[in-house]
Amino acid sequence: MQVLSLTFALSGVVLGGGAAGPSPVDAYAVFDTGARLLRTYYAGPNMGLVDSLLTNQRKVLVTRCATTTPCPLYLGRDALEVVMNVFRYQDGHNRVDWEAGPLPKHNAQPQPVAPPKRVWTGMLARLLSPADLLVVHVDHGSPAERAGLRAGDVVLAVGAQDDLGDAELRSSFLADVERTGEPFTLRVRRGSAERTVTVAPALWTAGGQPSLRWEGKSAIISVPSFNLGSGAAFNALVTRAVTQGANGLVVDLRWNPGEASTSAWKPPNPWRGEREPDAGRAQRPAGL
Repeated sequence: MQVLSLTFALSGVVLGGGAAGPSPVDAYAVFDTGARLLRTYYAGPNMGLVDSLLTNQRKVLVTRCATTTPCPLYLGRDALEVVMNVFRYQDGHNRVDWEAGPLPKHNAQPQPVAPPKRVWTGMLARLLSPADLLVVHVDHGSPAERAGLRAGDVVLAVGAQDDLGDAELRSSFLADVERTGEPFTLRVRRGSAERTVTVAPALWTAGGQPSLRWEGKSAIISVPSFNLGSGAAFNALVTRAVTQGANGLVVDLRWNPGEASTSAWKPPNPWRGEREPDAGRAQRPAGL
């Protein structure tokens, strides 16, 4: 299962520098910057191949650059693309964005941006069948979790509307009552048992944040969306899972519609000396 898609920017390359400008960049600088980012952040289906692929392509680059000084930039790009092409076979999200523009100098140290909030329950529900509305995600600490709801619950009735046999109508009515901000009741089925809970919508992070649940000793992190703050939240949950003795990690992306990486973080420009904000990227868990 895919753990993390990787998109990084290698852009704003300056061919020559003045007295106050950046140093000239050649093929080695291009390749080595990309290699450092891959070794630090990539965690996907082929993560075990990262070191060997990069080592082999670095040797190929040395051979191709032997008769040219400085080595042309395109040779560094070519060598890096050979590695990335291996990753694309199992995950099309992995790519190098050669065209991304540099960030302004004043943004050299990206500051955390608070994710937007709205009044809702912190619960995501999706149609499982024409008759079933399934709770697929519950934010940790959210109004829905405080009411006792869990991922896997099936919503049978919303408020007094106990006759909505059509799950699509039930979903629409649920969205309507959430927006009012007033407490409402839900009748749900968990396994073979039914229960009724009262949920009080509140101002909560929009879109849903990563949450952690357990199946035995396996930690399951649900990531319902990619938005500002989700990278930091994911890192924190991985750390918690390792600390609590997880012997395996599953990242649940089944209900994630997908977004561009820039919706979750702004990539820095390595050529200006800007570095990756550790809190914004998910990283390989050392303890798993």
